[in-house]
Amino acid sequence: MQSLGSLLPALLRDLGLDGDKDIDSVEYRDKEEAYAEFQRLFSDQPALIEATDPETLPESFLVAPKNAEQTDQLVSRYQSRAGVTQINTAGKQIRIMTEGARKMRN
Repeated sequence: MQSLGSLLPALLRDLGLDGDKDIDSVEYRDKEEAYAEFQRLFSDQPALIEATDPETLPESFLVAPKNAEQTDQLVSRYQSRAGVTQINTAGKQIRIMTEGARKMRN
């Protein structure tokens, strides 16, 4: 069996992430790293952490665009690629929070 480290270059190439001129950096997160981040983000909710099986958290790539304005273009480019299940962006989260705050004010 090959190690994940030896498979990453091929996976990045297959997804097209390794040669994209609009991408500044790509960071891979395995399930263990995803769970550590989950624990950090929800440190104020110990019951949630206790109830979450680390195996349920997906492996992922954190992709940083060269320019933030390119985020929507990158999402469009990659959202329908094989192996891509979901794309979350900071902009998407900011819009959700802004809309929620706007609704609370009205």
